[in-house]
Amino acid sequence: MNIIFLDIDGVLHNPWKLPTTLSPSEHIKYFNPEAIKNLDIILDTVENCRIVISSSWRLYGDLDHVRKLFRGFRFVNYIIGSTPFIGPTDRPKEIIQWLQHATINIRNFIVIDDYPLGMNIFKDKYIQTNENRLLDAEAKNKAIDSLLYSTSIININLDECCIL
Repeated sequence: MNIIFLDIDGVLHNPWKLPTTLSPSEHIKYFNPEAIKNLDIILDTVENCRIVISSSWRLYGDLDHVRKLFRGFRFVNYIIGSTPFIGPTDRPKEIIQWLQHATINIRNFIVIDDYPLGMNIFKDKYIQTNENRLLDAEAKNKAIDSLLYSTSIININLDECCIL
């Protein structure tokens, strides 16, 4: 199985341009159609690809609640889980912990996120976006190439993944 660790903010939409009073279900109305289309293309292009939510959106409720929030998008059908929460700046550790405890056969993975702190540990498996570019065509192509053509799982030591 190929895994996409997916952030939402800065990948599928730019929440920093929206009023802070909006609920998560209201934020969804502002998801970027091009970013959603590019995610769908990745899912269509890469065989046996699934999504693990690594975004802070996973904290809005259990996985069923998160799936309900995204029910209007096709990618919801590919969500198989979410990373554990360790701390607000510990996303790389959360991803590594999920990988270490996975009970499925993982062929390859990528991390699509706008948050760079500590992500260099994932090397070419980290697809960096930002609030202006979001998941654009360049990021989509890099994601597809990484999943299809890069070496499989890289050895990552949790102890090496320190965020100061």
